[in-house]
Amino acid sequence: MKKIITLATLGCISLSSLAEAQYVKTTDNAYLQYGNGGDRLGGSKIGFVDNGITLRVIETNNDLYKVALSDSRWAYIPKEYTVPTTDTTTTVNTGSWSIADQGSKDRITVSLPRRLAYRSYTLLEPSTIVVELYGATDNSNWISQRTPSLGMVDYVTFNQVESDVYQIVIRLKSKYQWGYKIGYNGNSFTIDVRHTPEKLDLKHLTIGLDAGHGGEYPGARSVNMGLLEKDVNLDIILRLQKLLEKEGAKVVLTRSGDTGPSMAERKKIWRDANVDIAVSVHNNSGGSPTAKGTSTYYKHLFCRPLAETVLNRMLETGLPLFGLVGNFNFSLNGPPEFPNVLVEGMFMSNPDEEKLLADPKFRQKVAEKIFAGLKDYLKQVKSAK
Repeated sequence: MKKIITLATLGCISLSSLAEAQYVKTTDNAYLQYGNGGDRLGGSKIGFVDNGITLRVIETNNDLYKVALSDSRWAYIPKEYTVPTTDTTTTVNTGSWSIADQGSKDRITVSLPRRLAYRSYTLLEPSTIVVELYGATDNSNWISQRTPSLGMVDYVTFNQVESDVYQIVIRLKSKYQWGYKIGYNGNSFTIDVRHTPEKLDLKHLTIGLDAGHGGEYPGARSVNMGLLEKDVNLDIILRLQKLLEKEGAKVVLTRSGDTGPSMAERKKIWRDANVDIAVSVHNNSGGSPTAKGTSTYYKHLFCRPLAETVLNRMLETGLPLFGLVGNFNFSLNGPPEFPNVLVEGMFMSNPDEEKLLADPKFRQKVAEKIFAGLKDYLKQVKSAK
């Protein structure tokens, strides 16, 4: 019997299946994640993406869509950050490139016929930002630098790493990165690379502070005294605010009382204020009363030096080391626009550390150590200029 070879046998897509394909478009606050797993922090995030990006749905998985990024890559996206669309996806050609110093940032622009999904990551040695555009092929024959010099960027290049995956490589002049913003201006893909502030003293900087939890979200409750994490976090943040303002810094709080803004609202507060550095303070809780120690957390590699300097100062309190934790999935570690760190002071579930948290003098010491860690970081950046 002769075997009949069909399009499906060859792994191709028939015209009828194309007609049945489902497409969605991203909305505000959309993000992509690697898999369909999850925990209390949600699925592991690839990164946030702009609105208006059309994606083809491969399959549904409870409250997630599995979507195609390119011929060989896919990701998951929460359904709540999408809307149905009649638009479809095809691989597109990149257009003209430009880069220019715009005062406080260097802007890289790549023209595209439509918005595409993307991801980014940073490298420390050499200091680099890497961005991948999905569904693009190179048709850009040159990169035009529009100003005589650039503030932060040394040079930019691109690679076609797969048939429809376009990689943008941004090499930086400074060992210490000060953040970047990715998005669309119409269909033009833009990457704004922030300059290192001219004056690296707290009195010239804007510091974003976040007291974790709040309002109807109390966080952890201590094991014996019933301390609420939201109250302890806020107390430490307000003490840190006083130290920073005494030094002349401008401080922007995500909350100053017992309120519970969403993660999106907290990030918007910081972005709208164009903060230079951001710190979120929490206190930990473990499944066992023996869990103890202090820790700091970061997602992007360029934030590791900040997390490390703050942690080194926190260890001066006498608390044991719980960890310097990278690739952390916490939402407030997600923005790449500014160096940021999450501080988990100590464990509220540990009886000994609970006593320390109940002591106003020790909470003051914690605020002082975070403050000292911020100053240490700025000294490091200064010495590298």
